Amino acid sequence: MKKLLGILLAVAVMMALAMPAMAEGEEIPTTGQLGESITWNFDKETETLTLSGTGATYNPLDENWSNLFMYQLMPKHVVVSEGIEYLTAGIFHYGLSVESLSLPTTLKEIPDMLIGWNGMDGMVLDGYAVHTMPSIVIPEGITSLTNSAFYLCSGISDYYLPSTLEEIDLDSLCYSTYSRTRMELSPLTTTIHFAGTEEQWAQVKHVTGSRTFPTGLTDAELEELFATFTMVFEPKEDVTIENGTATVPDSSVEITEGEDVVIDVTETEEEVDSVVIGSGTVDKITDAETSVAIKLPDVTVSFDKDAIGSIGEQAGDTAVTIVAKEVEDNTLTTEQKAALEEKEVCAILNLEAYAGETKITEFGGGKVTISVPFALPEGKAGTDYYVKLVNAHIAEDGTITAMPTTYADGVLSFETTHFSNYVVLENVSSDDVPPTGDTTSLLLFALLMVASVFGLAICIPKRRAF
Repeated sequence: MKKLLGILLAVAVMMALAMPAMAEGEEIPTTGQLGESITWNFDKETETLTLSGTGATYNPLDENWSNLFMYQLMPKHVVVSEGIEYLTAGIFHYGLSVESLSLPTTLKEIPDMLIGWNGMDGMVLDGYAVHTMPSIVIPEGITSLTNSAFYLCSGISDYYLPSTLEEIDLDSLCYSTYSRTRMELSPLTTTIHFAGTEEQWAQVKHVTGSRTFPTGLTDAELEELFATFTMVFEPKEDVTIENGTATVPDSSVEITEGEDVVIDVTETEEEVDSVVIGSGTVDKITDAETSVAIKLPDVTVSFDKDAIGSIGEQAGDTAVTIVAKEVEDNTLTTEQKAALEEKEVCAILNLEAYAGETKITEFGGGKVTISVPFALPEGKAGTDYYVKLVNAHIAEDGTITAMPTTYADGVLSFETTHFSNYVVLENVSSDDVPPTGDTTSLLLFALLMVASVFGLAICIPKRRAF
């Protein structure tokens, strides 16, 4: 204990000496470069540091980075965005202020000293309170965890490990618990959440000698300490498709703080006209207060957080079912049929959402964005057409509400706030719709539809241009 306290004191002195002197009135930067193709940005309101870009961070890092990170920015939340593959050792070493750290699935490896000096139960170091990061999620794709990634991080109680893990040095997982013992802090219950089966975990190799800052415990002592941890096996289930309905299990949906949720059911050759999302997923997305993008074979549907919140309130503890399919005109009311008599109808889409057996039609004012790839006819360019894309919503009384649609980069998109029948019209007059702002030129199909919160499939007749 005395030795460790001596180390802590020495480090505190070094930090104090290294602390940069700031000129009076000097403004702390909120953005900068951290790699050839990587930038960082700090949001003062949310106290969130975000790294964005591709590739690797500088190696070595700028000598001022540690001081900037620890003393000036002091972020509570750190988000490493998708696209970043390598992080420099010690990049968040002095992470006293950090309460959450989000890592991307593109990360190739976990660096040495990813984060340090965190979670010491209210300890004050050089006048700065040490915060606690209670959990860490190691993304899928990582195969090795064999270094001191969490140096002196004594507050991590939950480790979420990927099913792709092949080898691990127990020092990496036992260090937090062991350091609490050395510093005579209150005991910590540690849980390992493994995204695989018990059989897969049994295949993960325990290696030694690869850690930078070892506990000093023998392999036998490490195994004994690790045996006190709680193991939870959370294998991800596959999406199942039966009779045109895709069921998305809760375990297959990943939620990362600061990032939009993506539910992807495009990897299928089967026809899909309905999607079922469990109440657990609904709750997690609602609690995260984030948007969600549903990727289906023929369309991407993105819901903002207000739409998600509304659906969550309406769904309660029940699963959400979304139905989206092409129907015949005999499903329409007499008034709706009359409204379409003078129109060139390409397709009629029936879109329904249910919480259990209760129908959902509104999103509480939240917005839903529908995006569909569109291929221009062969030999033509966008400038050859005047695009007036209209999604005509048919009310029960036959009133048709024109919905402007934009076309850009080969994708048709529109926003909606409700859920109902939509009709695809051909050869729509410019008098029928407000201008879209798109100055290309076409006689086109007015596209489609609306969805509810968690999924959508669309049937395009004979896969025309869409």
